[in-house]
Amino acid sequence: MGIKKTNMRNLNSSRISLIRLGLFGFVLSSLLTPLPSEADMQAGDEAYANNNYVLAFEEWLKEAEAGNPLAQNNIGYMYRKARGAPIDWKEAVKWYRRAAEQGLPEAMTNLGYMYDEGKGVAQDLIESYKWFLLAARRDREGAEGHLELLRKEFLTPEAVTEAVKRADEWSPTPEKQSTTE
Repeated sequence: MGIKKTNMRNLNSSRISLIRLGLFGFVLSSLLTPLPSEADMQAGDEAYANNNYVLAFEEWLKEAEAGNPLAQNNIGYMYRKARGAPIDWKEAVKWYRRAAEQGLPEAMTNLGYMYDEGKGVAQDLIESYKWFLLAARRDREGAEGHLELLRKEFLTPEAVTEAVKRADEWSPTPEKQSTTE
């Protein structure tokens, strides 16, 4: 036969050890590989704090494109307020919506304001109410006050009922987060 049984056991044991070592290496390398880059978010935060809006926009855009809802909300704000990018309300709405659809309360209120003001989207107070209600359900500061204003001053009870129905039917849809380089 050529190979003794004891050598076969040693060979199998060596194979198992190599497989375990390979798995350990894979797990270790996975743990050491950064998640979607917090460094880009921090660099954007620092640049924004130093009024370097162009650099902040560039850093946050990488993260926004990778699916980070905080970065998406920030990019929406940059387009809305012309910070590091020209005013573009449609782009602001696009980024606010991506973040809001993932369940970020800040983006929900921002999207609610865009519907309220009719900037980047057709004015729709029912949709505005829906987004403010979703934000309020997530304890977003200020959302309740805006809901009360819409209820008292602008919306009929039927419109409020429709907005509540839309909010009840909504559920977050997280984007697949990819790592940025």
